[in-house]
Amino acid sequence: MENGFSQSPAYPEKAYAQGGPYIVSAYHVVMVSLHRKDPSVLLNTGWDLKHRASYNKSPNTGKLTVPSKFTVKHGTVSGTVVATVNRAQTAASVELQVTDGDPSLEASWKGLGMFFQCRMEAKGLEPARRYHFRARYQSAGATGPWSQHVSLIVI
Repeated sequence: MENGFSQSPAYPEKAYAQGGPYIVSAYHVVMVSLHRKDPSVLLNTGWDLKHRASYNKSPNTGKLTVPSKFTVKHGTVSGTVVATVNRAQTAASVELQVTDGDPSLEASWKGLGMFFQCRMEAKGLEPARRYHFRARYQSAGATGPWSQHVSLIVI
Protein backbone atom coordinates (compact mmCIF):
# COMPACT_ATOMS: atom_id res chain seq x y z
CA MET A 1 0.00 0.00 0.00
CA GLU A 2 1.50 3.32 -1.13
CA ASN A 3 -0.07 6.72 -0.41
CA GLY A 4 -3.19 4.99 0.87
CA PHE A 5 -3.86 3.18 -2.44
CA SER A 6 -3.41 -0.52 -2.98
CA GLN A 7 -1.20 -1.72 -5.80
CA SER A 8 -3.65 -3.83 -7.76
CA PRO A 9 -2.13 -6.23 -10.31
CA ALA A 10 -5.27 -5.73 -12.43
CA TYR A 11 -4.01 -2.24 -13.36
CA PRO A 12 -0.33 -2.59 -14.33
CA GLU A 13 -0.04 0.79 -16.08
CA LYS A 14 -0.13 3.57 -13.48
CA ALA A 15 1.03 7.15 -13.65
CA TYR A 16 1.29 9.90 -11.08
CA ALA A 17 -1.01 12.86 -11.61
CA GLN A 18 0.61 16.28 -11.68
CA GLY A 19 0.42 18.22 -8.46
CA GLY A 20 -0.16 15.38 -6.03
CA PRO A 21 0.60 11.86 -4.85
CA TYR A 22 -2.54 10.37 -6.39
CA ILE A 23 -2.11 7.38 -8.64
CA VAL A 24 -4.07 7.56 -11.88
CA SER A 25 -4.74 4.44 -13.88
CA ALA A 26 -4.98 4.64 -17.65
CA TYR A 27 -7.74 2.06 -17.41
CA HIS A 28 -9.69 4.36 -15.07
CA VAL A 29 -9.43 7.25 -17.54
CA VAL A 30 -10.74 4.98 -20.31
CA MET A 31 -13.64 3.91 -18.08
CA VAL A 32 -14.51 7.56 -17.28
CA SER A 33 -14.40 8.38 -21.00
CA LEU A 34 -16.74 5.50 -21.83
CA HIS A 35 -19.11 6.31 -18.95
CA ARG A 36 -19.39 9.97 -19.97
CA LYS A 37 -19.55 8.99 -23.66
CA ASP A 38 -16.86 11.64 -24.23
CA PRO A 39 -13.67 10.52 -26.05
CA SER A 40 -12.15 13.99 -25.53
CA VAL A 41 -11.34 12.90 -21.96
CA LEU A 42 -8.69 10.62 -23.49
CA LEU A 43 -7.31 13.31 -25.80
CA ASN A 44 -6.88 15.86 -23.01
CA THR A 45 -4.80 13.68 -20.63
CA GLY A 46 -1.44 14.69 -22.05
CA TRP A 47 -0.49 11.06 -22.70
CA ASP A 48 0.56 9.77 -26.10
CA LEU A 49 -2.33 7.74 -27.44
CA LYS A 50 -2.07 4.60 -29.54
CA HIS A 51 -4.79 4.20 -32.12
CA ARG A 52 -6.18 0.88 -33.20
CA ALA A 53 -6.71 0.44 -36.90
CA SER A 54 -10.35 0.58 -37.79
CA TYR A 55 -12.02 0.01 -41.07
CA ASN A 56 -15.06 1.99 -42.05
CA LYS A 57 -17.09 0.43 -44.85
CA SER A 58 -18.57 3.78 -45.81
CA PRO A 59 -16.01 6.56 -45.29
CA ASN A 60 -17.25 10.10 -44.84
CA THR A 61 -16.69 11.76 -48.17
CA GLY A 62 -19.17 14.59 -47.57
CA LYS A 63 -17.99 18.16 -47.51
CA LEU A 64 -17.83 19.69 -44.04
CA THR A 65 -19.38 23.10 -43.49
CA VAL A 66 -18.30 26.07 -41.38
CA PRO A 67 -19.61 25.95 -37.79
CA SER A 68 -22.34 28.59 -38.14
CA LYS A 69 -23.30 28.95 -34.49
CA PHE A 70 -19.88 29.32 -32.86
CA THR A 71 -20.07 31.13 -29.51
CA VAL A 72 -17.64 31.67 -26.64
CA LYS A 73 -18.77 32.63 -23.13
CA HIS A 74 -17.13 33.06 -19.74
CA GLY A 75 -16.81 29.89 -17.68
CA THR A 76 -17.83 29.51 -14.05
CA VAL A 77 -14.20 29.72 -12.86
CA SER A 78 -11.78 32.57 -13.55
CA GLY A 79 -9.55 31.78 -16.54
CA THR A 80 -12.04 29.44 -18.20
CA VAL A 81 -14.31 29.82 -21.21
CA VAL A 82 -17.02 27.64 -22.70
CA ALA A 83 -17.24 27.40 -26.50
CA THR A 84 -20.20 25.91 -28.34
CA VAL A 85 -20.83 25.04 -31.99
CA ASN A 86 -23.83 23.74 -33.88
CA ARG A 87 -23.84 20.04 -34.62
CA ALA A 88 -22.17 18.98 -37.87
CA GLN A 89 -24.40 17.47 -40.55
CA THR A 90 -22.12 14.42 -40.70
CA ALA A 91 -20.19 12.73 -37.92
CA ALA A 92 -17.25 14.99 -37.10
CA SER A 93 -15.09 16.15 -34.22
CA VAL A 94 -14.41 19.82 -33.46
CA GLU A 95 -10.94 21.41 -33.44
CA LEU A 96 -10.67 24.52 -31.26
CA GLN A 97 -7.85 27.07 -31.53
CA VAL A 98 -6.95 30.24 -29.62
CA THR A 99 -4.64 33.23 -29.97
CA ASP A 100 -3.94 36.29 -27.85
CA GLY A 101 -2.10 37.92 -30.74
CA ASP A 102 -3.10 39.05 -34.20
CA PRO A 103 -5.90 36.75 -35.44
CA SER A 104 -5.01 37.50 -39.08
CA LEU A 105 -1.62 35.76 -38.66
CA GLU A 106 -1.98 32.00 -39.12
CA ALA A 107 1.19 31.33 -37.09
CA SER A 108 -0.26 32.95 -33.96
CA TRP A 109 -3.01 30.32 -33.51
CA LYS A 110 -2.52 27.50 -30.97
CA GLY A 111 -4.58 24.35 -30.62
CA LEU A 112 -6.74 23.83 -27.55
CA GLY A 113 -7.69 20.29 -28.50
CA MET A 114 -10.06 18.06 -30.42
CA PHE A 115 -13.52 17.66 -28.98
CA PHE A 116 -16.29 15.17 -29.71
CA GLN A 117 -19.08 17.26 -28.26
CA CYS A 118 -20.57 20.59 -29.28
CA ARG A 119 -19.76 22.14 -25.89
CA MET A 120 -16.06 22.64 -25.10
CA GLU A 121 -14.37 24.09 -22.01
CA ALA A 122 -10.94 25.74 -22.18
CA LYS A 123 -9.05 26.17 -18.90
CA GLY A 124 -5.89 27.94 -17.81
CA LEU A 125 -6.36 31.19 -19.73
CA GLU A 126 -4.94 34.40 -18.28
CA PRO A 127 -7.67 36.66 -16.84
CA ALA A 128 -7.98 40.27 -18.12
CA ARG A 129 -6.52 39.31 -21.50
CA ARG A 130 -8.30 39.39 -24.87
CA TYR A 131 -8.33 36.05 -26.69
CA HIS A 132 -9.59 35.14 -30.15
CA PHE A 133 -11.13 31.69 -30.73
CA ARG A 134 -12.01 29.72 -33.87
CA ALA A 135 -13.34 26.25 -34.59
CA ARG A 136 -13.71 23.80 -37.46
CA TYR A 137 -15.05 20.32 -38.06
CA GLN A 138 -12.80 17.35 -38.84
CA SER A 139 -13.66 13.82 -39.87
CA ALA A 140 -11.73 10.87 -41.23
CA GLY A 141 -12.31 11.99 -44.81
CA ALA A 142 -12.25 15.78 -44.62
CA THR A 143 -11.29 18.94 -42.77
CA GLY A 144 -13.75 21.82 -42.82
CA PRO A 145 -13.05 25.53 -43.08
CA TRP A 146 -12.45 27.67 -39.98
CA SER A 147 -15.28 29.62 -38.41
CA GLN A 148 -15.15 33.38 -38.03
CA HIS A 149 -13.03 34.14 -34.97
CA VAL A 150 -14.77 35.22 -31.78
CA SER A 151 -13.06 37.66 -29.39
CA LEU A 152 -13.52 37.62 -25.62
CA ILE A 153 -11.75 39.24 -22.67
CA VAL A 154 -11.32 36.44 -20.14
CA ILE A 155 -12.34 37.17 -16.55
